[in-house]
Amino acid sequence: MQNLENCPGIKVGGYYVNNIRYADDTVLIAENKDDLQKLLNIVEEESRKKGLELNSKKTEVMVISRKQEPPNVTYSSMMLNLNSRISLNTWEQ
Repeated sequence: MQNLENCPGIKVGGYYVNNIRYADDTVLIAENKDDLQKLLNIVEEESRKKGLELNSKKTEVMVISRKQEPPNVTYSSMMLNLNSRISLNTWEQ
């Protein structure tokens, strides 16, 4: 998945990270919904070239955000499940 190297992610220790892979699992990391959708589109395209397909029933989205609205992320025209949401809202004193 060389094409992922040119996509933005989150900055960790001075380096941008947009995916973490272990065995047959991959975590895509993005700062916003549009970047996540771009990463997912690249994974979909590269996987199809190799005859692979993402299992959309096992694919989930987790949001860590200060914003209230959940993102709509699609794979093969199917909406992916928003599995969990962690809010970073702060209380004003």
